[in-house]
Order: sequence, then C-alpha cells, then structure tokens
Amino acid sequence: MAESADNSLACGCPANIFSFVEGVAERKLYLLCAQLCVMLVLVRLWHMILRLIRLPQYSAELLAAAVIGPFFVARFSWVKAVLFPPEGVNAMVGFSSTGGLLFAFLCGLEMDPSLIWIRGHRAWLSILGIVSISAALGTAISDTLYNMIEPRTNRGDFRFALSLFFVLTGSPALVRQAAEMKMDTTKVGQLGAWIAVLNDVVCLTMTALMSVLPVISGASMMDNPLEPMMAVAYPVLACVLVGPLMCHVMQDRNSDAQLMVVMGIMLAYTAIGEMVGYNGMVASFMLGIMVPREDGVATSLLDRLYYPVRYVAFPMYMAFMTHVSWAGPIQPMPVLPAFIMAILSTTAKLAMSLGMAWVHKTSLHDGLILGFLLNVRSFPDLIFLAVTVEQRMIDVPVVEAFMFSSFLNSMIAALALLGIIQATKKPNLMISTHAGMEELGVGAEFHLLVCLHNAIDVPCSINLIESCRGSGAFSLSVNTMHLIEYNERTAAQLLYRRDITHMLVGGESKQISDAFEAYRSKVAISMRHSTTISFLFNMHEDICRSADEVAASMIVLPYHMLYRDDGKMQVRNSEIRKLNQRVISHATCPVGIIIDRGLGDTSLTSAAHLSHNRNVFGLFFGGPSDREAITLGGRLSEHPDIRFTLLHFLCSRHSDGLEQSGTRVSSNSAMVQMPQQKSNPKLDSFPEIEKDQMFLNSFRRKYEKNSRVFYEERTLGTEKDLVPALQALDAECTLFIVGQGQSLAPAGLVRSTECPELGPVGDLLTHSYSSITSSVLVVIKSRSHKSFSRYS
Repeated sequence: MAESADNSLACGCPANIFSFVEGVAERKLYLLCAQLCVMLVLVRLWHMILRLIRLPQYSAELLAAAVIGPFFVARFSWVKAVLFPPEGVNAMVGFSSTGGLLFAFLCGLEMDPSLIWIRGHRAWLSILGIVSISAALGTAISDTLYNMIEPRTNRGDFRFALSLFFVLTGSPALVRQAAEMKMDTTKVGQLGAWIAVLNDVVCLTMTALMSVLPVISGASMMDNPLEPMMAVAYPVLACVLVGPLMCHVMQDRNSDAQLMVVMGIMLAYTAIGEMVGYNGMVASFMLGIMVPREDGVATSLLDRLYYPVRYVAFPMYMAFMTHVSWAGPIQPMPVLPAFIMAILSTTAKLAMSLGMAWVHKTSLHDGLILGFLLNVRSFPDLIFLAVTVEQRMIDVPVVEAFMFSSFLNSMIAALALLGIIQATKKPNLMISTHAGMEELGVGAEFHLLVCLHNAIDVPCSINLIESCRGSGAFSLSVNTMHLIEYNERTAAQLLYRRDITHMLVGGESKQISDAFEAYRSKVAISMRHSTTISFLFNMHEDICRSADEVAASMIVLPYHMLYRDDGKMQVRNSEIRKLNQRVISHATCPVGIIIDRGLGDTSLTSAAHLSHNRNVFGLFFGGPSDREAITLGGRLSEHPDIRFTLLHFLCSRHSDGLEQSGTRVSSNSAMVQMPQQKSNPKLDSFPEIEKDQMFLNSFRRKYEKNSRVFYEERTLGTEKDLVPALQALDAECTLFIVGQGQSLAPAGLVRSTECPELGPVGDLLTHSYSSITSSVLVVIKSRSHKSFSRYS
C-alpha cells in the first residue's frame, strides 16, 4: 500500500499518463510513443531557437537530451512519475542503446578517412601539441577534480580518462559549424577539419584498444588464442567483406527492404564485435568508416538514416545513456567541475592553435578561429564515455560532468566564433556603379546575375540569358548561381569530399553546371557558374554580396511558385518568397523575378535547342521600376529573333494632358517620331510623370530605326479594362516584362495583391484567375540606390 502511494502523485492523479491502459506491454508501447513525441518536439523547438543566434543543430540535440535527461527531468519526481515511470524508462533504455549504435554508424558514414593521408606536417604537429598540452593539464588538475567529484573509481583511471577527454574533438560537428558560419571553404576551416579528423582517428583508435585490451592481454592465459586473433581480424572483416556486401545490397537506393537488410547486417556485425571484445559503438562506428564511398552508397545510407537517428535516436541515447541516475537517488550535479574541465579543454586547444599560428607566421585571427573550432565536441565523446563506463574507469557522476562539459565546450566555441567573425568583419564600403539598367550608356557592358534553385529553373534561365545576348554590338557578362539550402545531412560531406558528384545535391549541381557549360560553349559571352550553400533566412547576404562583387546590372530570381499543366500555380517553397523579399530590400541593383510558364520548356534537353521568334511585351505604367523594365525590354530587342512592343498604359484622368504632349500610336505600328514635349501644369506637379515622359522620348530616339521595336498607347479607366487587354495580348505574347507599376496608386487602379513585392500588375499577371499563360518578368528598382536623370 505504501509502495502504491509512492508511485502516485500528491494530487491523486494516476501514476503515469497511460496508467488507464490495461497490460504492461501496451503501457510500455504508449509511453515509448509519448516519449518519442516529446523528444521530437524538444529538438525542433531548440533548433528554431538556436538557429536565431546561428548555433549548430548539434547544440539543439544536446539541449533536448539535457532537458529530458538526468540534468533536468530526472530531478523532478512528479515529471518522472507522469511521463517517465520505471517501466517506461526500462523500455527506453533498450531503445536508446540501439539508437546509439545507429548514431555511431551514421557518424562513421560522415567521416572521410582519406583525409588522414593528404595533409602535411602542420596537422600532425597540431595533434602532438594538443596531446601534449591536454595530457599535462589533465595530469595537473586530475587530483583536484577527483576530490571535487568524489567518484568510486581508481584515481589513475580517472587521470587517464580526463587527459583523453581534453584531447577529444568532434569532426562532424566541427564541419557543420564551419559550414554554417561560411568558413568551410577557407584555409582555416579546412585545416580545422583535417586536424579534427586526424585527432578523432587517433583518439578513437586508443578507445578501441581500450575496449579490446582485456581480450588481447589475456591471450597468454588462454589455451586457445582464437579470440584475440578474431579481435585483431575484426576491422579487416569490415573492410574486406561487410562494407562491400552493403554496397551490393544497396543497389536500389530507394528500397526500404534493402535498407532493412543493411541495418540487419550492421546490427549483426556489431553483435559479433561485442562477442570478440569490442564495444558496440566502436564496432558500429568502425563499420561506418569501412563502407565504400564509391557510387554514392554511403551518401544514400546517410540520407535515409539522418532524420530518425539525429532527431530521435541520438537525443534519446544522450538522455538515457546514464540510466542509473533515473533509478537511483538524485545526486547534486557536478557543475563546477564541468566548468573547470570546459575552460581547461578550451585553453589547451587555444594554446596549441596560437602556438602553431606563431610558428607558421599566420594571423592571430586565424589562430583563435582554429582553436575555438577544435573545441566543438561531438560523437567521439559518446564513444569515449561508453567505453570508459564499460571498462569501469568512470562512474555516473563523472559521466554527467563530462557530458555537461562537452555541451559547454560546444556552446562556448560557437558563441566565441560568432563574436570573432562579427568583430573582424570588414564593412562593405563598395559603391555599386551598376546599380540600374536605366543609367547604363549605349554600348555599356550588361552584367547579369541569374539565380536558380534546382534543375527545373535551368531552361528558363538559359532562354532569358540568350534573350539578353542581343547583337554583337552589346557585351554581356553572366554569372549564374545555384542556390542550395543548407542541410546538415550534407554539410560534412560537402567539406570533406573534393568530388561531390555522388552527393545528394552534387548530382543535380553537376547537371546544372554541365547545362550552362554546354550553352556557354555555343555562344561567345563571358559566363561563370557558382554555387552557394546557406540557410534560406540569410541566403540573401550571399546573393547581394555576389551582385556587388560582379557589379551586377540586374539580379534574376525564380518565383516561389511553379506553373502546373492545368494552368494553376503551385507553391514550391514558401521560404523562397521571403528570400526574394529580402533580396529586393537589400540589393543595390534592380531585381527581376521570373515567373516561368514554359519560356524554356521543362527539360534541360530543350534548353540546348533554343527557339526564339518570340514577342515580348513591355507594360509601362510609370515609375522607376517600369523604366527599368522597359530598358531591359529595349536590350532584348537587340536580339535578331525578338520583337519588342512597348505598351504605354494611360489613366483616363491624365490621358487628355498627355495627348497634348505626344502622338497616339495605333496597335502594332512601328516606333514613330513624337513632337517635343510641351510644358504642362499637370506634369509639373508630378515629377515622376516628367521623368517618365523624358524616358519615353529618349527610348523612342534610341530605337526609332529598329524595325523590331513597336510602340502603343492605351487608355485605362478602371482595373476591369486592364484584365481583358492583357488577356488579348496573351495569345501572341511569349514574355511580359513589367515593373511594379507605382503610378497605379495615385491613379486609383490599385487592387489587393497577394504578392506586394510584384506590384499590382505583376501580381495580376501571375494570379491564376487572370488566365495568363505567358511567362512574366517583374523588375523591381533597387531601394538603396538613387537614380539620376540622363534625359535632360
């Protein structure tokens, strides 16, 4: 009766949230599902919070494990009773043990052991420096920390474990950190990755030897030395047989059945490793490294296992790896020893990196970045803790101190790196000289930055570039940029591997690059292709920075919706729209958003066989964006297979005054001479209207001898007059070019828009109800550049 009272809450609630379920097995299943849901929500919540301050997802996983594990939940008896009763904890411990094996296998797949042989003496000297300084600090402080924690283990074992803990780094987490902070292609970022890989290999080799040492040391007392021989041959088995067997099984990368077979092979190999003396996580990690990297098998396995392992299995393993603390009495957390260990570990690696920077005459800035990068902790800590607990070198209080110290190391390193990068970032003092197409003189070089998200954007991009190529009298410089959303599944491999053709994004990147290269080989223009990998929330920084570097005359971005066969528009990614809005707000040159409705068909093959002979209509309502759009239309008219028609839409309230200053031209007639504009009180009160008239006069003079340029004026009374006019033009139009139509606001023709960044006309042309089937290019004038008049 007393035991029943202890297992219930003071308020009289049931012992746990599924106590009403009959049957112990059913309750365990329900509790397992509830615990998994809680862990999944916590990981995503921490990830969203930490992303705001640019901290890596690994920190979110550690925080979720800390909250649900012995650092937080285990210290509240009522939470344990409701969500984590003893029967639920026992089930979760078994689940988390398997999750730890999967996580070790995943980390082995991420690492690239070939980096061990490609780096020179600096990496090896750095490893020696880390080992020497860490061993010295660990030996010097071990007695003090031992007395503070008071573990029930041998003092010598604690000293050795502490020194090895100071040496450890975390190469996958380090690479992710470097990639998120845009240091993955810098020399210091690559050097840090190489040093971390070497360091992890050295430390994990020592850990594996610790795991199998009892078997090898007992060989002289054994009558049959078969077991130590099997322990020595065990890694060779993974390299020669098991790894290639996985590649043979994974012939169909998308087969769930074959994936289950591979997981069965991994668990069987791990069980054999435990039988011959290896720790399970060491054996699983060893197998992950031995899986061949050819043909993308390792990448496919990494992609299929990433989400369930990193979001569920790994946090659960972190939370329940010290499951003894769930059942035993609550002990005070060793916070102060953990802080001391974190500071000393950081000091050891900073001392090494600064010393190497002094020896090799590199900057202090690079030395600090390298030192803090090497303090990012990851899975080697987990394997180290698993082996040392198994060998009874440390106990639960030491494990908690090491785990908390590892988390502090990663947080300190991430925050310090952010601070260093922000403090040393040079202000952008560059003033763009190509901030608008309207200001470009005759014969000036046209710099175009074309961005695309995936292969479906390639045909439209190539056709747009071809349209801008014009005649030989105009020079065109094109920079294409493949925008890849940062994804932790590929971050480590994107830095580790030089050849990314077998990567998740590498295959599509190569396809896109080959398509642009094939087009460039057929035309005589300057063209360069690049790739940027960023989070979507800060990708605009890379785009705007590249635009400034190449002095872009215009940035072209894909629309956030795709055109379907039934004529409707389908959202491809809502975050792309926010990216476009941020680019428009920060760019120093005009931005064009292309709505592709078959401008380049839907395949890469069709992009190599361009079909021109197209009609391009430029819609002019007035304002700086509309002037930029018509300027681009004039540029397109230089192409021998493009007919450009400038449609000047006039509001009925201003049409009378405008008739006095120009000649009304009928539809489909060539550009004709209009008399010089006269002073008009109405126009004097509208400076933008004056600029529009001067622009139109200048445009007319420039293209009056071009037989492929046409001009037409139409009067609008209401919005209802605009829709049928555009629908009538759609039948003979290939591409509409339009600005934001700022003059529609004072004219009273503004309608409610779903995409304000496109303006009322652009939104009307892209909306499904308008039944427009032609492609649309909306041009937006830069808000950060003040244009000057060239028409006076």
